[in-house]
Formats: sequence, C-alpha cells, structure tokens
Amino acid sequence: MAGELNVQTLLSRPTVPVMNVEQLVYCLLEMRPAETVATGSPLPLNLSLVLDRSGSMHGSKIENLREATSQVLDMLQPQDYVSVIVFNSRNEVVFPSQRITDHNVRADLKARIAKLKADGGTNMAPAMEAGLIELRKQMPSVGSVAGQGQVNRLVLLTDGITEKEKRCLEQADQAARIGVPITALGIGKDWNDKLMQAIGERSHGDADYIAGPEEIRQHFQRTVQQMQAVALQRASMNLTPALGIEVRNIFRVFPLISKLEPGRISERTCVLSASVGRL
Repeated sequence: MAGELNVQTLLSRPTVPVMNVEQLVYCLLEMRPAETVATGSPLPLNLSLVLDRSGSMHGSKIENLREATSQVLDMLQPQDYVSVIVFNSRNEVVFPSQRITDHNVRADLKARIAKLKADGGTNMAPAMEAGLIELRKQMPSVGSVAGQGQVNRLVLLTDGITEKEKRCLEQADQAARIGVPITALGIGKDWNDKLMQAIGERSHGDADYIAGPEEIRQHFQRTVQQMQAVALQRASMNLTPALGIEVRNIFRVFPLISKLEPGRISERTCVLSASVGRL
C-alpha cells in the first residue's frame, strides 16, 4: 500500500567526484513506517524460548534464567504466543505454544518455570527442533514461510558445549527457510562462540555474549522489545543503481543486524525485503 513507508538516504560523503579509479561509498537507507502505521496496533508475537538447564547452569544462572523467563511472560500481550523448551541431555516442552489470556494462565506458567532445576549434560539440537515445531503451530501452514501478520523469533540460550553441532546448524537452516530468526545467546566462558554465531547468521538472526547471570533479564527484555517494535514485515523495495555503480553488500541494522541477500529482477535491478521498526 502506498504511503506506508517514509524513506531517507544518507551518504558517507556529501559529494563523490568523478575519478578514473573505483571509489567506495556507504549509504544509510532509513525506512520508517508512516505515522498511521507506527501508531497502529502492534503485531502479535510468536516466541519460543529454548533454554539450557544442564548441570553447569546451577546456582545464580538458573535462578536468573527463571526470573528472566517470568519477566518475558509479564511483557507479552493477550494476542502473543509463547512456548518454553528446556534441555540438558534431553529436551522438555515446559509448556507448548499458547496465549497468556488471563492472570491465572500467567500464574500457572510462572509456577512451571519456578520448578526448573539444573542437572545433566547438553544436547541442544533436539530442543531447537522442538522450539521450531511450537512456532510452526502459529504459522499459516507447516513448512510455509511466516506470514506478515506476526513477528516470529526463537531465543536460544546455553552456557556449554553441545553434542551434535552439525544438527544445530541444520536446525538454524530450517529456521531460515520458514522465516524464524534465532537469537543465540551464550552465557559465561565455556560455550562455542563460533557455533552460536553461525546459528544466528544462518537463521538470519543474531548472536550475543552474556557476561554474567544478572544480564540474562536485560537480553530477554531487549529481544521482546525488538519484536514489539516491528511495524511492517517484508517491506519490499526495488533497487536500480545508475550505470557504473555496483552494489557490493547490503546489511539490515534493525531490528536485527544481518546481511541481506537481495533477489535479482534483472542484470541491474534487485529487490530487497526487510522488517521495518516503529520510531
């Protein structure tokens, strides 16, 4: 629909002189929702938390994880869906994808979260798969790309080295195929940063480092706020540079930083698709 977006551009240099050698110029392109879109009803969220409860999460880690998860439940609106999966050597669906319709439902979910204990080893891939299964329940159909009517995300948190890393990457690829970015969070010092970074990148999500248990709440809160800030999904723009200009790389910086792979319409024209956040 025309008028949904306001577009502004900013070049890294105010003028670009004509020269006989190649020049590199950066362009910041801001796409902001129009006032009628930005002030409208927020899009419903479809969120799955996949959380490590292995033995190394004992003490302050599991305590802060329980508190952070309860805080997420308080931030969600009646139209939002949430599921929680925990894992050690095995995975468990603490509660399947559902809406928090009233205080009693919220209290029941919090009571289940409060019972989480840390023990066992670390096997992340089956829990990631379970999280994607829960997310798919609220998508148009199994295996389809997420529709524009909701914001989908899987939040993955661990503090250790997992079994079967290849299967974790396969789940990240599957998440990308159905339109679910993964926020991969590693806490402490003993997790595989390269694996978590790859999971974030391959799912078109992100990865981050949590220095201490008390920061878990901050990261969970920020993730939900990013989801709530999305006003439009898959806003599309055709880009046709002038003759002699080549587009090398395109990155999205909000709500998640990731490299975009534009579709090709012709030799010179490509199409971009991205989510647009509220002001």
